[in-house]
Amino acid sequence: MYWWGFNKTHGWVVLDRTILSNQSGQVGDLVFHRAKDGEKLKVPRNQWSEPHFVFAPKYLSGRPKSEEDDFEILKNSVELNLDSIRAEQIKELLKQKELQAIANHQDFLKSKGLPYRGVANRSSNRTHRITHCYSCKDSLDNEIQSECAGCKWIICECGACGCGYERRSY
Repeated sequence: MYWWGFNKTHGWVVLDRTILSNQSGQVGDLVFHRAKDGEKLKVPRNQWSEPHFVFAPKYLSGRPKSEEDDFEILKNSVELNLDSIRAEQIKELLKQKELQAIANHQDFLKSKGLPYRGVANRSSNRTHRITHCYSCKDSLDNEIQSECAGCKWIICECGACGCGYERRSY
């Protein structure tokens, strides 16, 4: 997930492979994080090689054990920080998606001429349910997505819930 290297100008740098632009097959600059201050550095892909950047194990080979130990401490600290930042970004993204799903749900109900009754309160004793949306077929999970207060169905990102479900007879 992380690639560590040393640069003469910036010192220790880390390449986070979860960033889309840093994944293989992409074009454009790579985004490194400078370990000493977390600053992001954009680097042309053609400069991601020696002598510009030296892979950490290669750089550390033959160096004193104390330098390797210091690097491991720094590496663990920076990776914990990056993991924490990523977790916060994921939480924020999920919150934005949930708010958008609720707005879509309001529009969905309005289009069906049905009243919006809000979102059901989450309780720890409810049953975990995983299913799919009857309207758009996306996966639904009530541990991630909200439930409609009216019908108690999981609200899809498309806005659908059980309030608008029309049973078809064959």
